[in-house]
Amino acid sequence: MRKFCRERGWMFTHCQGDLDVFEDLIRHGEGRRILSFNNSLPSFAAYPPFRASRFLRDPRDLVISGYHYHLWTREIWCTTPVFSWEPLTSDPVFRLEIEGDSTKWPNGISFQQYLRSLDYERGMVLEMLWRRPHFCTMLAWPELPEILTLRYEELVGNEGRAFASIFRHYGFGDQDAARGGAIAEAHSLKHKRKGVLRHTRDGSPRQWTHAYTPRLAELFENHFGSVLRATGYETDESWVECARGVLAQ
Repeated sequence: MRKFCRERGWMFTHCQGDLDVFEDLIRHGEGRRILSFNNSLPSFAAYPPFRASRFLRDPRDLVISGYHYHLWTREIWCTTPVFSWEPLTSDPVFRLEIEGDSTKWPNGISFQQYLRSLDYERGMVLEMLWRRPHFCTMLAWPELPEILTLRYEELVGNEGRAFASIFRHYGFGDQDAARGGAIAEAHSLKHKRKGVLRHTRDGSPRQWTHAYTPRLAELFENHFGSVLRATGYETDESWVECARGVLAQ
C-alpha cells in the first residue's frame, strides 16, 4: 500500500492499533489517502463515505503466531516491565490454567519475560487471554457493502489476485488494480525469508492442527468457540476431536 500510494501521489498511514489516530485522520485528514490499522473496531457510522478491506485470520492461528512472536519481539509494550497485568490476572481462566496462587502473579515484569517463564501450554493460554479484546472486535465487525473481507487463507499465496480485487473494490480502474496486484505479488510471503526470529515465522494456515494440544483445543473451544462460529471457521465443536486426532498421529 505504501509503494502504491507513493507511485500515485496518495498518502498512506499505518496506525497500528491506535484507533484514535486512525479516526482523527478519517475525520480531519486532507487529500486522497489510504489508512490501515489492526485489532480494533472503528465506528463506521460516523465516517464520511469510504471503502474498506478487512483481513480475517483463523483466531486459533493468531494465538500461535502471537505466542512465538512475543517470545522474541523487541516491541516496547511487550518488553517493558510497566505492563498492566490486572486485566489478565483478574480473568478466571488465568487463575485456573496459569497461576492460582495470587502471591505468584506477575507484577513489575514484562509480558515477554513472564511468557518466557511459562511452559508451552500455559504460555499459549496467556496469549489467548491477551487476545480476548481482539476476539471481541472480531465478533462486533458489521456486514457492510463498503467492506470487502478477505480471509488469510485466500490472501497468502494469491497476493496479486487478492490485492487487485481490493483496489477494484476501492474504486480504482483495471490498470491501477493490476499495478497494485503486481506490487503485492512482489511482496508475497513466498519471496521472503521465514524463521523463528522473524515477524513471519511460518505463515501457513491451519497451524492449530499440529500446534494445539488436546487441552489447548478444549480450552479454546470452551472460552472462545463463539469466535470460530462467528467468523465461519467452524460450525460446531467437532474440530476439538479433529485436533486430537491429528495430534495423536
